[in-house]
Amino acid sequence: MEDGNWILECDDTLAGDVVLPSSYNGTPITKIYANAFEDCDLITSIVVPEGILEFQEYAFYNCEGLALISLPESLSVIGNHSFSGCRSLDNIILPDAITTIEIYTFSRCYSLESIGFPLNLTSIESAAFAFAPLFFLYFAKMQNPEMTKLLQLTTLLT
Repeated sequence: MEDGNWILECDDTLAGDVVLPSSYNGTPITKIYANAFEDCDLITSIVVPEGILEFQEYAFYNCEGLALISLPESLSVIGNHSFSGCRSLDNIILPDAITTIEIYTFSRCYSLESIGFPLNLTSIESAAFAFAPLFFLYFAKMQNPEMTKLLQLTTLLT
């Protein structure tokens, strides 16, 4: 592909700590394909390398054992439902290139207690955090003052 390789799917026997490769056959990997890691319940942590630009929708859907994921600063798109059903995920820091948290991205993340919001966040779509407890919200010095006000208000109301 002109824009790099994609990770299409995971072996459902993959377990424990996983470090994703940054290239395949000398070509950079730039995207995680839709549903690539869906239902990979035995994975407990994932390190995503720099150079990955996008997670398509449902990328890590229902990875119930996933407790920790390290996201690269290069990541600019996290598709809808990407982490929905990741019941063990307890905190996440989003890279500054993320501007939108899409619909149902972190829904049913029953252990998600804290999130670090990106510097350039401009919108959070409906039900992005449905059924996630979120006790701690961390804000960078955000560029969008209206978003900062909204997030501070949301924090006060919860």
